[in-house]
Amino acid sequence: VLFSLQSLWLASFPVAQTGAVIVSMVSNFTLNNRLTFADQRLRGSRFVGGLSRFAALCAVGAVVNVVIAEAIHRAGFDRISSAAAGILAGAVCNYLTTSALVWRS
Repeated sequence: VLFSLQSLWLASFPVAQTGAVIVSMVSNFTLNNRLTFADQRLRGSRFVGGLSRFAALCAVGAVVNVVIAEAIHRAGFDRISSAAAGILAGAVCNYLTTSALVWRS
């Protein structure tokens, strides 16, 4: 997604990174709901509510992701390394919050 937004849409790195984070957030929630938390799977209106909670909680991780990736990119690192560092930082934030607050028993 990052490369597509930069190559096809000529988006700047921070805009492309933000778009990639949003796509990742929705697909990550869907996979977690189907696989990781299958025993507590959210369906129907609970799915929508869970996705909304997940997105709200992941907003902090998304900001961390984009800020760190952009800072590293501006420091002269390539976009793959920059994006990877942002992804790692955002993933830690997201896991800590969503595992406890979205799929609770």
